[in-house]
Amino acid sequence: MNNYLFSQGGSGTEYTLLNFDWSEGLYLRHQRIVNFKTKNDKFVYIFNNPIDILMSFHRRGFLHIEDAVINLQGDVSFKPPMNLDQIADNGIDYFDFENHFDRFFNQKNKGLFIKFEALDKGWDEIENFTGLKRRTDFVWKEKVSHTDKYSKETIDKLNLMYSYWIEKYNKLDSIFYNN
Repeated sequence: MNNYLFSQGGSGTEYTLLNFDWSEGLYLRHQRIVNFKTKNDKFVYIFNNPIDILMSFHRRGFLHIEDAVINLQGDVSFKPPMNLDQIADNGIDYFDFENHFDRFFNQKNKGLFIKFEALDKGWDEIENFTGLKRRTDFVWKEKVSHTDKYSKETIDKLNLMYSYWIEKYNKLDSIFYNN
């Protein structure tokens, strides 16, 4: 059996990698098309509000790189814009975040789903589910959205563009299993 770690990016994957002593056989991927080695393989899926993901991508300089869309196997028929304002103006979800989530939610392999906001409460669940041991020197940092760095108009457009997924996201439990 293998343990896998997946995320939409910008969702606390690095925190999760830093908080555990990863053993061989645990894989980090952003892909939405999954090829598990066995039916007993398990995965942890960390997800986040799409606007927070975009802000994380923007802060880290990922939005202007086509590879970010390709990495998530999103909509590569459009060249991604250079900044968050352009994404909001275009109204196109290049990253197709909801579809990314749904592909994992509908997996036959057992998966543990954790919202970014619940990561600090989900460490025990990850440890119990995967059998991996946590590091003792890990320091948790609070989530910072940085919505104040963007205009109200941009945030409103992003909220409208992602309204269905955000509504679904807000209704999901913070920590749950797919089956």
